Amino acid sequence: MMRRGFSLMEILVIVGILIVLIGMSLPVYTQYLIRSDLGIAAQLVEQALSRARLLAVSGQQADNWSFAASGVVFRGNIYNTRSTQYDELYLIPEHVTASGITVVTFAKLTGAPNLTGSIVLQSYGQETRVEVGEQF
Repeated sequence: MMRRGFSLMEILVIVGILIVLIGMSLPVYTQYLIRSDLGIAAQLVEQALSRARLLAVSGQQADNWSFAASGVVFRGNIYNTRSTQYDELYLIPEHVTASGITVVTFAKLTGAPNLTGSIVLQSYGQETRVEVGEQF
């Protein structure tokens, strides 16, 4: 006689194996997401630094242009007193925080940064760095 379907024990074994596999893959997937978000944030920071430098070199609004590590390219030198109508926003993932150099100003026409060093991006114990030098 031919057997049809699975027994309860076989189904429980299959479900148990699936739970173990999911449990083992979840931490790997979480680490992948964190690394991916840090990579995206680093690319956004590099793009924003390049944009701020380009605006300064081209003499837009006859002023210096700056980048704040919170994800804002702005006109002028001081973030707190800036005119927000010129802001350009770069949406950095919300759980990524920045330290190190947090505001970089580029001189009009020359594009020279006022600071050199690293913008350190961190998320859940992992970090990546974006170097600020003469290239930005």
